[in-house]
Amino acid sequence: MVKTCSRRISQERHSRLERRFAVTTMEIIVAMFLLATLAMIASQIIATVVQTRVEQRKRAFALQEAGNAMEEAFLLSWQELKPGQSRQWTCSDTAAKILKNAKVTLVTEATPDDNTRRLVVCVEWSSGGGREPQRIQLVAFRHRAARSEEAAAAREAKGTEKGIAASEEK
Repeated sequence: MVKTCSRRISQERHSRLERRFAVTTMEIIVAMFLLATLAMIASQIIATVVQTRVEQRKRAFALQEAGNAMEEAFLLSWQELKPGQSRQWTCSDTAAKILKNAKVTLVTEATPDDNTRRLVVCVEWSSGGGREPQRIQLVAFRHRAARSEEAAAAREAKGTEKGIAASEEK
């Protein structure tokens, strides 16, 4: 009887191991499926992050180009900045490589004050893929430099006003 019992126990243990092996294979298949799903999601996230970083880099170059164009615009004489005038600027070689079909435009606008001009620098480039072009704008105000005669008269007028105020206090 003992031998029969031991054979039965051995057979039960053996059948359990066989069943456990089949479950383990199923667990491996499920784990591989989950791993593949997570890898696919992670790769999509990484691709999105890389694309976002590329777009940020392009915007940084466009902003730098707009700043350079604005500096050049401030070097122009007052007579060259006529209201309603628009002019094209050329991009640097580096920005031209990174920004596809980049256009830099300076628009001079009038303001209510005749001694002030509103300068708008616009950098536009195509983002590719049939999407709308990207755009960055910088706006600054340029004031006419006071002529030496006008500046002297203004200083003299301020000086006399201060002199009048000082004599009234005494």
